[in-house]
Amino acid sequence: MYTGYYLHHVLVTSPARSKFYGYITGLVVFFIFVLQLLPMLYFSMFHQAAPIDVMTFLRTTTEPVATDVAFLTPCHSTPYHAYVHRTTNEQPITMKFLDCSPSDDPQHVEEAEQFKADPRLFTDAYFDAGHHPTHIVLFDNHQRVLAPTLAAHGYSQCASFLHDPLQRRRLVVMCSSKSRND
Repeated sequence: MYTGYYLHHVLVTSPARSKFYGYITGLVVFFIFVLQLLPMLYFSMFHQAAPIDVMTFLRTTTEPVATDVAFLTPCHSTPYHAYVHRTTNEQPITMKFLDCSPSDDPQHVEEAEQFKADPRLFTDAYFDAGHHPTHIVLFDNHQRVLAPTLAAHGYSQCASFLHDPLQRRRLVVMCSSKSRND
């Protein structure tokens, strides 16, 4: 905001608009542009780009075809159906994310909170309930904790996408080996 006031003063209202002020103004505009360009490029191309990359992967993967996907991530971490469009000739995709719906019941604990509190217990209960999706999407910190459980149920890592270059967090896609053999 103050930059705009300065530029207006120098370019329009300043009585001494000499070559020196034109040079200074050009330098100021250049540095303002460069200082905004670098964060813009970082935030638009690298920072938390993994959710979109994951959805593109799920839409286009063929080994195995993603027909049933479970997102073990915080609520609404991915663009969900906005990026996964299947034509009528393709197999439909079912997706489920951890429930984080509000409740009037003070004893109600959201699925996202249950998963965050104890990922192993939640995942064991999820598989015990008969859920066996073709793909599971989760962050790398949970994947490391759940590696034995997921391996026991026939899952292996089939893709990994950089989520935050500064923290080196990744969004991991686990594929069911049972769906590959079907």
